[in-house]
Amino acid sequence: MIFFHHWRFPKSQSLTLRVEQKPKLKVGKAKPKAANFTDTSFKARCKYSHSIPSGKHTLISRIAIVLSQQSLSTSAPAAASQFSHHVSLLTHHSSSHRRDSLAHLTSTIRSLPIGSPLPQPLSTFLPKLLPLILDASSSVRSQLLGLLKALPQEEIAAHTDRILLFVQSAMTHLAADIRSDSTGFLEWALDVIGEEAVSSSLGWVKTTKCFIALLGWERDVKMAGGVGRATFSKAGEETKTIVKHLQVFSQFLTVGLLPTNDVPGSPDDAMDTELTHYQTLISTNLLLPNPTTPQHLIPKTSNCYAHLNLFTVATTGTEIIGMAEDCEARRRELRPYVKIVERGLEEGKKGGGLVGRAASTAQKLLARGMIGEAGEEEGGSDDDG
Repeated sequence: MIFFHHWRFPKSQSLTLRVEQKPKLKVGKAKPKAANFTDTSFKARCKYSHSIPSGKHTLISRIAIVLSQQSLSTSAPAAASQFSHHVSLLTHHSSSHRRDSLAHLTSTIRSLPIGSPLPQPLSTFLPKLLPLILDASSSVRSQLLGLLKALPQEEIAAHTDRILLFVQSAMTHLAADIRSDSTGFLEWALDVIGEEAVSSSLGWVKTTKCFIALLGWERDVKMAGGVGRATFSKAGEETKTIVKHLQVFSQFLTVGLLPTNDVPGSPDDAMDTELTHYQTLISTNLLLPNPTTPQHLIPKTSNCYAHLNLFTVATTGTEIIGMAEDCEARRRELRPYVKIVERGLEEGKKGGGLVGRAASTAQKLLARGMIGEAGEEEGGSDDDG
């Protein structure tokens, strides 16, 4: 017979089975944060340690908070740093930021003492200003024009080609607002640069073709990427804009064809007024020079025979644009477009009003500027006869 003995374990040694329970995961959206919630997940680093004895133990209190994203300072940044910062904001995506940066640059330049240099050389930040001529915001373009007028005029002539490039792009732009503001920048360039703006082929011939396209006279002119007649939102604005275009066109003709020191008022005044020694002789009645004396002197321009294309390979099907360093060369280059311009100005005169008066003024300037060309043609025909 087998006896089973029942063993009893003491309570202290009793076995208990413990089942590990998995934590319950809360699924769903997090609880929304309060309106006055403050993010305290910054990183702290000890910079100062203070030991406070307390009996046998020492309490060390560490007090320091390091801000990794911004630094607080009592001194303001230098004016040059602020100028550079606002120059960098000229390419910001927000038009209000670009406008405010232009306003800050304008006020900074105007506040400089007379004769003091700019915070940055003009050649470093002017390439960032000129693309804003094509900016879509009218407020940015108007603020840019104010900034350009505040720049020192003696440093502008070195950047003539770059300025004319963006002005001509604005004159043939697809957006009507940009085209309407384009002649404002050309007027500034003519005032500041003067004859330098029309002394090259790009400044004279190409700008003339841009005017023809801008005013809707390009029916017989081959324009690469040309646009039709400018259309505006309101009839009143259209009239004011056309008058502005014609006024700037008159100024363009005056600078290009009627320089103050080369335009003869009558056949007796045909000699060059820059020849001061001849003027002195005339005033003392010691010499009465021939009226054609300046034509037999050394030319003033560097390449006076460029229009003959003596050193270029003749090509067919391409338009050759010559230099326009003096009035005679500009008259020569303008000859293929004179009839188109005259026809457009005649149509403008028929409209009457402000447009008619502006067109009449431009027509008189064109006729006066082409007097030299007409005289040359008549002289040549007499010689042939």
